Amino acid sequence: WGLGVLRFSALGIIGFLLLEPLIQSIEYDEEKPIAVVLVDESASVLARTDATTANALNTWANAVVEDLSQLGMDVERYGFAGELRSITDRDSGFRWDGMQTNLNAAIRTLEPRIENRNVAGIVLASDGLINRGASPVYGVQWPNLPVWTVGLGDTSEVRDRWIHTVNHNAVAYLGNAFPVQAIVESQGMDGQTG
Repeated sequence: WGLGVLRFSALGIIGFLLLEPLIQSIEYDEEKPIAVVLVDESASVLARTDATTANALNTWANAVVEDLSQLGMDVERYGFAGELRSITDRDSGFRWDGMQTNLNAAIRTLEPRIENRNVAGIVLASDGLINRGASPVYGVQWPNLPVWTVGLGDTSEVRDRWIHTVNHNAVAYLGNAFPVQAIVESQGMDGQTG
């Protein structure tokens, strides 16, 4: 009888374990949403402003970080000019000394860092003057996230005049008169002549 009870108990336990009992353990690892603040650090942002603008922009960036933190988000700050730069220390601010603005390289470097994470969105602050890499409109592969843009830099319109096109005959002979049409365009010079 003893061996029979032992065999019955062993087969019962093995069958119970094979049928996957309803003993479940659920463990939650909650990750707070992450907001990414991405700021253009090229020199063109402060090109036509005074020295106090850099402090005002750093104050603004710190206020954005505080506001997003109060909404329950972790905030990651990055600066970019020629390449992406992580800003980890709250006391170190952005610096506007970059000679290039390569948004494409910044997004390509940022994407693996935020891949498969709980990212709420990207706050992109830039003057929009891109001089390296692909165009942000057509060539940049944006992550599938909301992107909020903030315009930086001098918003005053530049007064300028330039020759857009010159139309002329392909062949002209010496001594002959021929027509020349110059198309001049201007910006910020409405109603002015000369």
